[in-house]
Amino acid sequence: MGTISPAYVRDQIEVAGIAAGLPFAFKNVWEAAYFHKWYGFEKMIQAEAAKYGVFYSTDKVYPTELVLKKPVRSLADFKGIKIRSSGVLQIFLTNIGAAASYLPGGEVYPSLASGVIDGAHWGAAQGAYSMKLYDVCKYHLLPGLNIAGTDAWVVNQKAIDKLPADIQATFYNALEEQFWKRTNQYIYLEAITLAKAVKEKNVEVISLPPEEQKKITEIAMQMWDKEAEKGPEAAKALQMLKDYLKSLGHL
Repeated sequence: MGTISPAYVRDQIEVAGIAAGLPFAFKNVWEAAYFHKWYGFEKMIQAEAAKYGVFYSTDKVYPTELVLKKPVRSLADFKGIKIRSSGVLQIFLTNIGAAASYLPGGEVYPSLASGVIDGAHWGAAQGAYSMKLYDVCKYHLLPGLNIAGTDAWVVNQKAIDKLPADIQATFYNALEEQFWKRTNQYIYLEAITLAKAVKEKNVEVISLPPEEQKKITEIAMQMWDKEAEKGPEAAKALQMLKDYLKSLGHL
């Protein structure tokens, strides 16, 4: 048994890219939680992982958000801004006009402090606070770049099958309980950490106007469609996501 990010298994699991978080899809953590657990998305991941003899369980869903040295209040403000990023979000930020590049974790703070970069994401408020990014970044941007099941448990299915039936049931229930408790706890800690940053570090929280969010979402959706090209399961999952977001009035 171990922990993993779905981003690590994108070559093995078609829907892993969607699990890792498409940019500007969900607007609230509860939406991502519902999509995973009630709308059936996690069952799609589990079905693919089962082909490898692995049981897959999402640990929690949480946001990734930008902290910045200069304010960004519109899509146009992203043009040329230097941001530390990685993976799909690095491509996304480049597509909306930023100069996004990857830096190892240990280089993020000194690069911000020296002016090499203008912003970064390291999780959301908790990550930024723990990395002391608010010492140099006085702007926190909302909404998040994505909200995703970035952390997951992977378990050898044969090892589970060797357990007595009652212990198996307890194990599965524990993973399910972990998801809901940890997701709820994480978003609570996000709220109090961001409030602490505002009070103690003089951070300004910027919320992009709805019309700007719409423009960015339209660019993001071009990236979403590329995920559907990975195969029939990915196409099915993406259509399910779009239908879900439409039902919420987001598309």
